[in-house]
Amino acid sequence: MNRWDFFLFIVMVAYICMCPYTKVEESFNLQATHDILIYGVKDISNYDHFEFPGVVPRTFIGSLVLALMVYPFKNLLNLLTFGVKQETYDEIFGFLNKYIHPYYQNFPKTINPEIFQNKFLLQYATRISLALLVVWSFSKLRKSVTKTWSKEAGNFMIILTAVQFYIPFWGSRTLPNTFALILVNIALSFWVLKTTRKKASNRENRIYEKTRSYLVIFILTFTAVVFRIEIVLLALPIFLLEVKNKKISFVRLIIVGLISTIISIGITVSIDSYFWGKLLWPEGSVFQFNVLNNGSLAYGTSPWYSYLSIHIPKMCALAIPFALYAFYEKPRIRRLLTPAIFYVIVYSFLPHKETRFIFYVVPIINIAGGVGLYYIQTSSVFSVTKKLIYYMTILFVIANLIVSGLMAYVSSFNYPGGYALKAMNKLESRNKEIKIHIDVYTAQTGASRFGQINDKWIYDKDESLTTPQQFIDKGYNYAIVLQPSFHNSNQWEIKASVNALSGITYSKDYRKIIKNVKACISEKEIKGCIPFKIHKNKKVYIIKRKPEQEKPIIQEQM
Repeated sequence: MNRWDFFLFIVMVAYICMCPYTKVEESFNLQATHDILIYGVKDISNYDHFEFPGVVPRTFIGSLVLALMVYPFKNLLNLLTFGVKQETYDEIFGFLNKYIHPYYQNFPKTINPEIFQNKFLLQYATRISLALLVVWSFSKLRKSVTKTWSKEAGNFMIILTAVQFYIPFWGSRTLPNTFALILVNIALSFWVLKTTRKKASNRENRIYEKTRSYLVIFILTFTAVVFRIEIVLLALPIFLLEVKNKKISFVRLIIVGLISTIISIGITVSIDSYFWGKLLWPEGSVFQFNVLNNGSLAYGTSPWYSYLSIHIPKMCALAIPFALYAFYEKPRIRRLLTPAIFYVIVYSFLPHKETRFIFYVVPIINIAGGVGLYYIQTSSVFSVTKKLIYYMTILFVIANLIVSGLMAYVSSFNYPGGYALKAMNKLESRNKEIKIHIDVYTAQTGASRFGQINDKWIYDKDESLTTPQQFIDKGYNYAIVLQPSFHNSNQWEIKASVNALSGITYSKDYRKIIKNVKACISEKEIKGCIPFKIHKNKKVYIIKRKPEQEKPIIQEQM
């Protein structure tokens, strides 16, 4: 990692701290990682996916990798809880207070070791581990860009990625697309490399070319078979370009592709059949549901041009002008962008569209943007032009980063379920036996198993309850709900509510905006610098059963 890789990592961690909760799209891999860490892999009876399998099955391979990375941290937390005495913490913080208290009077005098048993720390660790994998894959890609074009082009590619919103924000979220992005980056790092090395013989170069091609074929095939089947659309033009440029023969491509497919299916079927308790190829089921059965239509449709006119400009706004310049000037960049163009055009024919479906073209566009920016700076004849481009680029990079940070801040209000569960955990003693119902909306907007931090409490997500009386009969003490009016006010009372984003309004009074910016700079009030107003309303409620309803009502059979 160089300093720009580290900068990308810091941005991603900042977004994790700003928005620690997750949504329904990320839930399978997040819950699976939790279950592997907490229950192990031998006893899978308590795993979440048996009760809530989702619309289509997903692979456990990504979750296994994350759990393996987080496991040492889990052991460290156990050591800090059970391996260190309270007296030791008292001594450590007593020593620190001698030097820190004069400057920071709110510094704690000691800590309770039980804080290290908060499972939500493992959710932070899980997302940071995934972010680390994403950054590592971009670092590997940067090194290949450096070897093929220049060090500056590689650094520009990372900078463009870091100041964008979507990759840094979504790169730590446990989507199948994120795992696929990591492997696509690794495959691209081999594909963009120069295949001729000056100090190597012709024979060594031929062996190197074949090995590189084999790795590209295997990694992309594995990614398509295990994580996201649509990677085939990105892999196909890459494979054909390898054949066209005589890096590999068509016959050898077919052979290597078939072998890679068989190996990949064998790996995913053997692992996932164990965890799902039946013979299963998860991504094959996804392909059947989304493509053959058109199941994705239920989630909405968009015009065919949405990716080109909306999604890509949002994801790569700063990189696009430089990428277009490189596309016009450099044949190698045209070759690089061909798979991305093919992928987006073909994928546009599917009616259901989401930004995450085209994640994989962002690194390619950013490479082109980084190379374009490098050549613009180095080809400018006049020093004044170079300086102008240099300072304008810095200005746009800073502006893009600020806008991305504001987008992350606004997005943090989209997870009321996570904040509601956090508030619920503070309402009662952790040693008290409590039964809580979590409704569907709460579970879909951030209330993961990592947030179920009190071992003596029962957190229930039963979706079969249709009448208010059933909540009484099941003996719930609390419920986290979207609609408190569904429950009888004589039996339940509202204890807390959580706001969620309801909309944004932009100020059109530019004089007022400038005045607010000046005020926020002088008064150091950051919110005054925001040129829009965030609207929130009460979305999720925590309701408590009233004392007279503490005992479940038993209805007599007639």
